[in-house]
Amino acid sequence: MLQVERAGVCELAVGGVFYMVGVVFFKSDGLVPFAHAIWHLFVAAGAGVHYYAIWRYLYLPAPLLQTAR
Repeated sequence: MLQVERAGVCELAVGGVFYMVGVVFFKSDGLVPFAHAIWHLFVAAGAGVHYYAIWRYLYLPAPLLQTAR
């Protein structure tokens, strides 16, 4: 049976949540003060979490990945 590696899925989901919450501020531009700047912060946070997940699970060598847990 083929086993699927699911490492990093939680981080990708958290990044997606940051993006989705940021959409609320993007759509309320003009209603909420500094909404566009807040949206940019959520986008930066989502991108940062996604970058961390890719760095942690794809770029680190396997021995370092196993000893860090």
